[in-house]
Amino acid sequence: MVNSKQKGASYERKVCQQLSLWVTGGSIADGLWRSAMSGGRATVHLKRGTKIQQVGDIAAVRPELHAFTARYFVECKHVRSLDLEAFILSGKGSLSHFWRKALKESLEHARYPMIVARQNRTPDVVLTGYGVFPHEKYVPKASLKGGWDLWLLSELLRHSYVG
Repeated sequence: MVNSKQKGASYERKVCQQLSLWVTGGSIADGLWRSAMSGGRATVHLKRGTKIQQVGDIAAVRPELHAFTARYFVECKHVRSLDLEAFILSGKGSLSHFWRKALKESLEHARYPMIVARQNRTPDVVLTGYGVFPHEKYVPKASLKGGWDLWLLSELLRHSYVG
């Protein structure tokens, strides 16, 4: 059985590759990688008052992806239960907790929040702020006007990235 740290690290690597390929139109698979200390590095730099280069769980390691990480604060979560129903219907549960934290941290770093998450035995989902992907080809599975949009990751990846 894989422990939760290994599970999370493996999931982050998978998401980095998928997002790299999506953003670069399939040309670069290794342009994004796990942030140093999985986001902890940004907190250390913030306390020292220096310019932040890495925030969230994913950082650009190739120049072609810098614009993506400058725009989005990406968190990755692979958990037993996201409590999707509770999140959608009442704004409660573990996904709600992750979302509130991502909102707070993304505001501190002037980026749009994005959570890429997987609940055991379900498809990967992407949670963004409402209207972050306004292009007509991106149609969310669920949406709360003024709050958030919820997507299936597989559906986003089928379309060309429009940043």
